[in-house]
Amino acid sequence: MVAVAHGSRDPRAAATVAELLRAVRVRRPDVPVLPSFLDHAPPAPDRVLEGLARNGPDGDGVEAVVLPLLLTAAYHSKTDLPGVLARVRSRRPRLRLHTARTLGPHPLLTAALERRLAEVDVRPGSPGTAVVVVSAGSSDASANATVAALADRWRARGWWDAAAANAPAAGPTPAEAVTALRAE
Repeated sequence: MVAVAHGSRDPRAAATVAELLRAVRVRRPDVPVLPSFLDHAPPAPDRVLEGLARNGPDGDGVEAVVLPLLLTAAYHSKTDLPGVLARVRSRRPRLRLHTARTLGPHPLLTAALERRLAEVDVRPGSPGTAVVVVSAGSSDASANATVAALADRWRARGWWDAAAANAPAAGPTPAEAVTALRAE
């Protein structure tokens, strides 16, 4: 499995991906799990996939699952990643690639977010609490709508309110969302 994250100049992002993949390896020690990043951090997905093909038991006759660690189907998952995979396929036609869907909007993601809130003593569906769901935002309107729909589903779970925010690509920003909720 080759996990593909966005990447960041902040080294904590790569460390978080490494921690996540360690947890996957503990649960599935039989599955090789490798990290890669689309931007700002090495290794790039094409280099990881090329390495798998070169080092496979059968030359490039290897099978790999590419798992986008991306919240929504936006530019990186619709354009960048397919472009990378097309280039790799053209150079390594015997490399069998399967691509999983992005992480959101899956119910397990919502459950994970609620577990994180519980870590700071905020109970899911607390009627006195508002939640701001923040994503990186996108120029892709459908990706932003996915995050907004997640906030709408959370509102229906009993929270006082829930709002979507984007940092920094598309509005509202997290500060604007918090200000609007406080005004309500």
